[in-house]
Amino acid sequence: MARLTCASCRADLTAYVDQTLPFDRREAVATHLLGCPPCREELAGLNDLRRLLGGSAAQAPASVPGSLSDRLVAIAGDDARCELWLCPERDGNLPSLRRRRRVQALALSTMTACGLLGAVGSAWLMAPQLPTLAPSDVETLATGLPVRASSASSSHVTDCPGGFTCPEAMAGMSLLAREVDSVAAPTRVTSTYGADGNRLVVTQRIGRLEGQQREEARLRVWQSGPTVFCVKGSTAFHTALATQNLPHEQESSGGGLQRIRRGFETLTGSRGR
Repeated sequence: MARLTCASCRADLTAYVDQTLPFDRREAVATHLLGCPPCREELAGLNDLRRLLGGSAAQAPASVPGSLSDRLVAIAGDDARCELWLCPERDGNLPSLRRRRRVQALALSTMTACGLLGAVGSAWLMAPQLPTLAPSDVETLATGLPVRASSASSSHVTDCPGGFTCPEAMAGMSLLAREVDSVAAPTRVTSTYGADGNRLVVTQRIGRLEGQQREEARLRVWQSGPTVFCVKGSTAFHTALATQNLPHEQESSGGGLQRIRRGFETLTGSRGR
């Protein structure tokens, strides 16, 4: 058998100490160690290290003061839901009753919010759509500068195309201008009266429901059939005076919801006739 070199012998010393070498290889390493002092020193060092490591396992662990565990439990408080020697659930957190309650409250709040959103969305989708009347084509009666009453024909005062029934001329007031806007829906007719420096504006919109109650001293909203009248005068007296000339007038009051309901019934009845 060929003699081993020091490098080959030192590579096998760890296995030699652990007694894991094959028989032939072990005999070769033992023969080399008999005639090589440096390799014997290496072997002695490995034996000392092995004895040191083996002896450390037999040492008794250091004792823990009895008060330390009690202090840890007191510090943990509600988080100490299991013995401290047990493995924590995850991420080093002990089971916590407070944390579990917070998660349950958050989940309940989320479910409640989703339920409310679903109820509101369903109500909005199921709500009936109010019908509207398509305005007829209305010619422009006056544009540009205000038209004096003397230049306006009597037909402009009493009859307006497109389903309008204009009020008669205001008593003691002159018609300054009347404009019909049929470009944008709904069609709108605006009549402007004047007397002694005071002005009165009567606006009519066909097929439009006022969805908001206007609280203003000089603005009153009236509805007659499918037409909504908005009367606004420079004084409360002129506003009240104008409402006396509206045909089949009925003051719209009680808030926006009642007005929409009455308008819905009016438009439905108009379509049924």
